[in-house]
Amino acid sequence: MANVFAVPDFWPTTSLVNELPNSDHAGRSFFSEELVDCDASKLLDVTSTHNELFSWRGPPEVVTGIPVNTSQPMQQSEAAEPDATDEVFSDLDDDLWTKPAPYTKDTSTLRTWDSHIAQDASTKTPPRNMTEAGPQAFESMLARGQVRARTSSQPSGPAVASSVVLASLLALTVGNESALFQRSEDGQQFYDTLPEFRLHGFSPGAIGAIKKRCLTCGGQYLKLDTFVNKMYTKERSRCAVALASAVRQALHSLKQHTVSRWQGGSLLQLQELVRAVMTILDPLHHLVSTVDLGGGDARIVESVEKQTVQFQTTRGLLPKIWQELLRVVCSPWTEFLEEWIGTRPETGIPVHRTNLGQAKGFVKVEAEVYTDDFGEECEDVDFRLKKNQAPSFIPDDVLEMAFETGRSLRFLRACHPEHALSKPDTLAKAVAPSIDWQFEWDAIQRLEAQVMVYKESLAGAIEECRSLGEPHSGHESGIARATTHAARDLFTLDPEEMQDRIAASMQDLDRQPTAEEAPNSLDELIRQHLDGKESILKGRSDDDMLHWSLIPNLSFGRLIQAQAQVVNREALRELFRSHNLRNHLRLQHDFQLFGNGVFSSRLAHALFDPDLERADRQAGVARQGDTMGLRLGGRDTWPPASSELRLALMGVLVDSFDTQPWGGTFSKPFTTEATDLPGELSFAVRDLSDEEIDKCVNPDSLEALDFLRLSYKAPSELSFALTPLILMQYDRVFKLMLRVLRLVFVTDQLWREAMLERGDDEHGYRFVREARHFVASIASYFLDVGVALPWQAFEKRLDKIEASLEQQPTDGVESPEKLREVHSAVLNVVSQSLFLRKRQKGVLQLLEAVFTIVLQYAKLRRQKNEKGASDAAMSSTMLYKQFKKKVQIFVTVCRGMAEKARVDKRREEDRELGLEGLGDDTMVSHLLLKLDINGFYGAH
Repeated sequence: MANVFAVPDFWPTTSLVNELPNSDHAGRSFFSEELVDCDASKLLDVTSTHNELFSWRGPPEVVTGIPVNTSQPMQQSEAAEPDATDEVFSDLDDDLWTKPAPYTKDTSTLRTWDSHIAQDASTKTPPRNMTEAGPQAFESMLARGQVRARTSSQPSGPAVASSVVLASLLALTVGNESALFQRSEDGQQFYDTLPEFRLHGFSPGAIGAIKKRCLTCGGQYLKLDTFVNKMYTKERSRCAVALASAVRQALHSLKQHTVSRWQGGSLLQLQELVRAVMTILDPLHHLVSTVDLGGGDARIVESVEKQTVQFQTTRGLLPKIWQELLRVVCSPWTEFLEEWIGTRPETGIPVHRTNLGQAKGFVKVEAEVYTDDFGEECEDVDFRLKKNQAPSFIPDDVLEMAFETGRSLRFLRACHPEHALSKPDTLAKAVAPSIDWQFEWDAIQRLEAQVMVYKESLAGAIEECRSLGEPHSGHESGIARATTHAARDLFTLDPEEMQDRIAASMQDLDRQPTAEEAPNSLDELIRQHLDGKESILKGRSDDDMLHWSLIPNLSFGRLIQAQAQVVNREALRELFRSHNLRNHLRLQHDFQLFGNGVFSSRLAHALFDPDLERADRQAGVARQGDTMGLRLGGRDTWPPASSELRLALMGVLVDSFDTQPWGGTFSKPFTTEATDLPGELSFAVRDLSDEEIDKCVNPDSLEALDFLRLSYKAPSELSFALTPLILMQYDRVFKLMLRVLRLVFVTDQLWREAMLERGDDEHGYRFVREARHFVASIASYFLDVGVALPWQAFEKRLDKIEASLEQQPTDGVESPEKLREVHSAVLNVVSQSLFLRKRQKGVLQLLEAVFTIVLQYAKLRRQKNEKGASDAAMSSTMLYKQFKKKVQIFVTVCRGMAEKARVDKRREEDRELGLEGLGDDTMVSHLLLKLDINGFYGAH
């Protein structure tokens, strides 16, 4: 029979069972092999296995380890004592309500631990469970092997006081050294100074489990502290330093509140505290281990944002803690965003358009080289948006809006320093709300109200400054003027007064810096988390949380949109009024797109009229001084010299420019000299390749005039709407229209000759008649449909934009970037109508083949006096057949394009222009009506 143990003659003042928390830990006991994972079911298993250990009725001497007389059976010992439960149940059988007297005589007593301990040992009720017997009984059982453990580990080593063990484990949790745990030589982990020690009442497995957790926390604390120390270098970005500051603040709060919260207690209480600390240290350690520090600020912010999203479905304060960490880490990026859009004064070296290679945030000053179809290169230095340097959670439309706002603001600062938005005091009067993360609906609503107040205040300050019309001294800002006046006042002081000021300044510097009294949200959240308070901060509730996909747009987009409306409106106002953008656009339409009839007529005569005086030098012939021309088609030497070009084209641009009633004035004054036209408009020669030069040498080829172009340099203030790429599109249209102008002049001349010299050459007559009709239809379609219709829609759009400038800024206000997109869309529609798009290359080649046949017939007409009439007739017949075949193919292709056009689907160009039927192949139907209305070419 097993030995029977008696109750010890002492009763512990603290019992581990009585210190257990609520139902979560009701099944834990100090004799469990693993303290962390033990639950009630495991406790029941142990109880059933060692049932004889949970009923002690023996004498108290057994506590010393001396066995009692085993010859006396347990049943006799149990029978010696009366069973108290039988008496209780017998009393309960009586009617309690009819016999109140026995109950009134009994006096209730308040039982306490002190009174229980003060009782005599002989009067104490023997403990019924082993957990009530104290740690010595458990150790005695464990030493004798009478408590079966999961592992074969037995208590060894010296016994250490529980206060020392708990204090050492607590210090280890927050990364501090202690008597039992020291740092390794590399400072990255801890090791045991006493590998084996015992703690009364606990098995080695229980001590090892809690020690393992504390070692993990201590190691993570050391690694995080090392990460923080490595971040404070010159090479690190601002967000990397902000991440290090956030981690350091979290570590400091954890250490401070962990130590202050611990006022002594049991091993279970320490375990709960360590568990709360690990919920913060684990994700922080994972973050710093996976963050991409070499990817810039955007990648760092993205890493913190992804970690924050993972806690959004977690109850308690962990989501709030990570939201505060995200705010701290993202603050450098949001500060630059505020500086770029103008809601915060710019610090450091300002980003300027002339500083090539300068980069800050998602903005970089770069030079882009554009190469047109003729090999000409042009370089454009401007601000460029680098989307890869912005966090991916920022919507693209919000990022592009912010970038456009910053460009418009720097245009005002560079070109209009007297403008209200260029003055720091204007932005200081209208206090802008800061760009920050907002995670609740209430915060979003408050932000909306603040943005509306700021928008009205900023617009009012601009109107007030405009109405006062205060003069502004060039580019000198208010801060620079204040600094200049302060420096002037300092150096004009007397020596004694200057010494007094220096002494006062030294006293101010000697003062101790005052501690920040602003409340720290992160520190408060960590304190509440360690205290076990699952309630959230005052004024917040889980039901008020936003879906994460909406948070970036609602937090950043509203203020950026309000700032964009005000800044872009003022930038457009200056473009239209101070720089007269519409006159520059009309200039391109009149000359590059041949919208000016006087210019088209003057240029055609200067290039093709055979009746004008020759501009080239002739031996023995003096120039008469009359109007001279190049006389293309009536000469054998080509191309002309540069002096011939100047003489033939002199005055064409100036005379054509003076015939137009320009509204307003241009941004810069100009004279009637050709070199002083707006944008230095003039004729120039292209840079051609050797193959292209060989084609230009032949005066009868279609490419004979490809060397001639219009040179226009857009002012820097108009770089928004007249980019180098847009100017290349204009030049491509000018090149094609110049060819069409030549064909119109040639066919008109052939028609006049055919009417005067009509003979027996029927095929020649039909060729001239049909060629004139074809070329006239093409020219009419190009000018009246391909160019005129899109440009009319563009003019209406410009009228709408100018009208919106007179109204208060609304959600629908345009921006300079939007104006550039509309301008580019117009030129795309024009290019498509003129078959200049890449996918229409085959159609353009067919058209050029027809033009080439017409020029070959014109050459044949000039040479008819040198050849026989029969040869000329045979040649005209052959050319007419080729012409008719090419025209039939061209008409068939155009009819197919018109039939396959997507009439019911509006393209992007249509949305930009606001008209149906523009931007697709349905415009070709206009050409078919002009060219083959009765189906002549289709029938034959």
